[in-house]
Amino acid sequence: MKIKNVLSLIAFLIFGLTVSNGCTPVKQTTTDAPSLHFDQVSYNFGKIPKGKKVSHNFTFTNTGNEKLVITKVQPTCGCTVAVTSSKELLPGAKGVIKITFDSQGYLGPITKTITVMDNDPAKPSVLLSISGDVVTDVMLSKPALFFGSIKKGQGAQQSVDIFISNPSVHIMSVVSTNPYIKVSTVSQFMSQETINVSVLPDAGYGPLNADILILSSSKEQPALHIPVIGNIVGDILLNPDVVDFGVVKAHAEQSILPVYLYTQPPREFSLTKVTVKPDIVHVKVMKQNQGSYKLELLLKPVKSMGGIHGTITVLTTMKKMPVVVIPFQGTIEP
Repeated sequence: MKIKNVLSLIAFLIFGLTVSNGCTPVKQTTTDAPSLHFDQVSYNFGKIPKGKKVSHNFTFTNTGNEKLVITKVQPTCGCTVAVTSSKELLPGAKGVIKITFDSQGYLGPITKTITVMDNDPAKPSVLLSISGDVVTDVMLSKPALFFGSIKKGQGAQQSVDIFISNPSVHIMSVVSTNPYIKVSTVSQFMSQETINVSVLPDAGYGPLNADILILSSSKEQPALHIPVIGNIVGDILLNPDVVDFGVVKAHAEQSILPVYLYTQPPREFSLTKVTVKPDIVHVKVMKQNQGSYKLELLLKPVKSMGGIHGTITVLTTMKKMPVVVIPFQGTIEP
């Protein structure tokens, strides 16, 4: 009996010591939760022909023991589209996120990311990435030719280089859609040719618009177009001849660029109408001194990536120069 009493006392003291130290008996518990697992989180498309759309499926599994919910799939830019096969997966179920990339407006190496948000407490977000190299059989050194204002009777000339990356591709013909624009080609190397574009001196007053059509043996790019934009002028002069907005961010506010129209010597004239094609530039007209106007140009927010170009057409009361064309260009990046 005495031994039992001693053991009971020891047990009582140990319990009291445990309570006095603030300790409680430990219970082993398991936490039920979903778990998001991707078979791979990055994919390289390799070479992507320019202008093509390519897709890849990222497969994922709910390896937890509760329902998995995909709350959001957010690509970094509008050129990438993500589609989820199922937003809710039971334990053990599989799903697919299809990523589609549009290579239009891109050239060279690219990397895009997609953020996947979910209810996995250990991984509330997962970053997927796609990469590749956008290539083209035929590439031009200039997307368009802007001659600006050309004095009547003087003519003008510019050149464009054609780079051929595919050795099996060759240029078959180069033609102009305007009889006052002459084209000729010069072979530099097997992988490069140069187009010389000349505006003839007898071109008439007013807008000078044409297309240089390049036909090649490429299956991906059988035809390329180079817009030719200019203005044959007499009395009204422009400064600058071509408006270059440079490299600008999509959706961002842009600086106002000025263009001056004037006569030399000064002569009175009026501007009757201003149109923009495409309609992505806002134009404010301000009369200055005699025979002088200032146009303030503001590039509107543009969604599409890549090069932009167009014309601002101004109608005037000048008999020898009733139309003035102001070319503009720029590059939109994400």
